[in-house]
Amino acid sequence: RRCSVNVTAIAWVSSPRAEPLDNDCDLVTCTITLDAQQFTEEALEGMQEFPHLEVVYLFDRHDAGSVQTAARHPRDN
Repeated sequence: RRCSVNVTAIAWVSSPRAEPLDNDCDLVTCTITLDAQQFTEEALEGMQEFPHLEVVYLFDRHDAGSVQTAARHPRDN
């Protein structure tokens, strides 16, 4: 069963990676940029005091045909 959800972006994630690879994500530093039209700098005040940050990311560039649904080792392609 498919579900349709409307999403309004509030930020963008940028990465030095040119391809949407599945491995070694822990080796890449990404940048999250909030939409300045929706948020002011004050929206980030005190963020360093929180122990973690939850990010919900929409994988908009993945190839649905390449998604693996069976068990596999994390380092396998």
